[in-house]
Amino acid sequence: MKKVWTSEGWGRSFEEGFKWKVGDGNDISLWKDCWLGDDALKRVFPRLRLYSICSDKEAKMVEFGYWANSVWVWQLVW
Repeated sequence: MKKVWTSEGWGRSFEEGFKWKVGDGNDISLWKDCWLGDDALKRVFPRLRLYSICSDKEAKMVEFGYWANSVWVWQLVW
């Protein structure tokens, strides 16, 4: 997602676009909440169809990765 955000030229950096501190990710829907920018990711990435091929559209952020040495490690499931 970060590579697409940058390559599309959507302004500020990916990290600067965060609206909330994600924390442990238990309360944030990866696809439906507006946690990055002004729209939900299911609308931000329609051309790539990421939302449509995701195996769990209701999953919370915590289900897509984990923290390792203070860095978020993505584990997206398609």
